[in-house]
Amino acid sequence: YERGLMLRTSTDLVNFGFVGYVLSDIYDEVKEALLAVDGSLDDIRLASPNIAKVGSEWRLYYTVYVNSESASLIGYATTSSLADQNWVNKGIILSTPASEAIRACHPSFIEDNGKHYLTYGHGGVNIVELNQTTGQVAGTPVKIAPDDAVQGNGIVRIINGEYFLFTTLSERWNSANIRVMKSSSGTIFGPY
Repeated sequence: YERGLMLRTSTDLVNFGFVGYVLSDIYDEVKEALLAVDGSLDDIRLASPNIAKVGSEWRLYYTVYVNSESASLIGYATTSSLADQNWVNKGIILSTPASEAIRACHPSFIEDNGKHYLTYGHGGVNIVELNQTTGQVAGTPVKIAPDDAVQGNGIVRIINGEYFLFTTLSERWNSANIRVMKSSSGTIFGPY
């Protein structure tokens, strides 16, 4: 395990070449933030990156955690160009203790009708509005998929206004039996 997120590039979206790691310099900072939520944690991981173009910048949302049963955080970093891999960490925007039903993992950004949202979850899926300028949480999380076996998510809006929520579903975290699920709704907040 390395102290950052793996960066790979491709010219054809089939063959990817390893470039290096990004955000490896924030390890100590995010470890302190996670320890503030759960002081018993040890070795942390940066994972589940989600990247989105927002105005003139690129935002990289990421998860900080130890394992699927631990406290977790979501943070983000920005850069003005994907060619320039100097990401500026903007800090942690969500944190959840291990006791939280839906933990702050697997972030996915979506812009809809001029508003910014982040879906996230491990043990279900929440959606929360973000401040368009700062990228920080600006609302109260809303549960849109309550199943405790649901994790990893993203919403796609199709032309006719229908929203599709994609998630992974496993039987009590059994990685040998993971399925991708799709559900739909007429609104971004569900029900899905």
